[in-house]
Amino acid sequence: MNRRQQGLRECSVMIGFSLGAVLLGTLVRTGMASAQCGPLGSATANNTACGTGTLEHNTTGTYDSAFGANALFSNTSGTFNTASGDSALSSTTIGDSNTTSGFEALVTNTTGSNNTASGVNAPSNNTRGHLNIGLGFNAGSNIVTGSNNLLASVSLIGV
Repeated sequence: MNRRQQGLRECSVMIGFSLGAVLLGTLVRTGMASAQCGPLGSATANNTACGTGTLEHNTTGTYDSAFGANALFSNTSGTFNTASGDSALSSTTIGDSNTTSGFEALVTNTTGSNNTASGVNAPSNNTRGHLNIGLGFNAGSNIVTGSNNLLASVSLIGV
């Protein structure tokens, strides 16, 4: 075998090895889940979902936006809700006009409406309360069905 043939053989082995590595990398990545963002439901529903399990059970809810794994997971007919954060508003079924930002914000809310929560677990135990505002980590964690409350975590107000 002359030098030219040997060089071509080495080159083909290198190409084969590189191609095998690329294919193996592709196969490994195939099993990974990736979030798909976009409209959910009929064109007239005007819902947006981004993340695994977002708006999973939505049937007639409209104008809802969910960002983060399992955000608004249980929503069936709630409208005008915005959930941003892993499991935010995940138990809400028919609550309307709630806005959350944070991991598990208003996580146990089922039918409460017009609530605003910003912070991890804020207010985490609210189930049916209305017109509550929770700001900061665990703000209002003792509120279950109360309404018209302004709740702030101790660390938020510096006490």
